[in-house]
Amino acid sequence: MLTSKERIYLQYQPNEEALSQLLHWQKRATQANPQGRPVQQDRLHVTVIHFGIAADVFRELSQQNSKLIWSDFTKSAKQFIETSEAALPAEVAVQPTKLEFFGYRSSVLALTVMPDQALIQAHKAALANLNSFLKSCGISYPVPFMQGSLNLRYALTLSPHISLIKAARHIPDDFPSSLPELQFKVMPVRYS
Repeated sequence: MLTSKERIYLQYQPNEEALSQLLHWQKRATQANPQGRPVQQDRLHVTVIHFGIAADVFRELSQQNSKLIWSDFTKSAKQFIETSEAALPAEVAVQPTKLEFFGYRSSVLALTVMPDQALIQAHKAALANLNSFLKSCGISYPVPFMQGSLNLRYALTLSPHISLIKAARHIPDDFPSSLPELQFKVMPVRYS
């Protein structure tokens, strides 16, 4: 059963070697941002699609479809989760490109990455599943809904990145320009 406080993400975590490399880069970036807050090691990831907290998504959907009830929402959400999990490859590779500011107020220092074909296909499949989910919840036009949704607005495009430091102000001058490819493995989709 889906609970109202569950957070749903389709994401990948770094394998051991990639995690070691990310922690090294994070440490270097932290030296340039002593006021920043490094992202916890177990939260370093590449997002395929951020769905959000179940209750928040339900609230947005019920503003558009007043007949939507929680049990129908959770049934559709469960189907979205199951079909998306089945579509996610076990592993993906990403090629780091550069450090840049990302997110709300551009205060997160993130490592942007180029995805491999497996990650691109995973996003396409998850987005198709998300469209089906929204239609099953009474949303006739999923794209405009997602564009206006606080939770789903970033689902339409794959913008792979790895957030390293929150409240960052500086990009380190000495960050390498040539970075090795990183391997990631699929993570659980639901979090309480």
